[in-house]
Amino acid sequence: AIRKTCSLCWASPDTRSLRENSQKDFQNKRYYHTKDIIIINIQFKGEIIMITLLTGTKGSGKTKKLIALIDEALKSSDGNVICVEKTDDLRHSVNYRARLISADHYDVSGYEAFYGLLAGICASNHDITDIFVDATLRIGSRDYDELGEFLKKVNALAKDSEVKFTFTVSTESENIPASVLDFCELK
Repeated sequence: AIRKTCSLCWASPDTRSLRENSQKDFQNKRYYHTKDIIIINIQFKGEIIMITLLTGTKGSGKTKKLIALIDEALKSSDGNVICVEKTDDLRHSVNYRARLISADHYDVSGYEAFYGLLAGICASNHDITDIFVDATLRIGSRDYDELGEFLKKVNALAKDSEVKFTFTVSTESENIPASVLDFCELK
């Protein structure tokens, strides 16, 4: 039997180099402890879908689905839930416990600035579990190749920060670049 360590306190019979090797040796595993019991939760990040895309034409109910997913995340999450939108139209529809961020308030337009906003949100608060984004193409642009590159960068961010992302994209699923289907779930 191999004794594992706790990622919170690094408790182990052999602690000589765990902190140095933690990124390399324990990258895909999380170790928790509760008193004398060690619980191992193995995560294969390559198989876990961290990004969900809600696709459909305008008026197809994407925002209503997004609001329902936000409410569901608030019930099940132990951390913070964030909702990013183009304007502040959802302020009366989204539960007050979700942090609502307007991209227009921070003059965010284009995928580079949009990625910077999302990365800054993740860097500023390590208790975030879910980020929901409405009107992705209105914040970024309608260039689907740029959307694909943006989603690749967000996928790396999601893996590093262990945050689940959900985006509404006002287009048919056929327009989504095939390259992102490896790490995005379409709904």
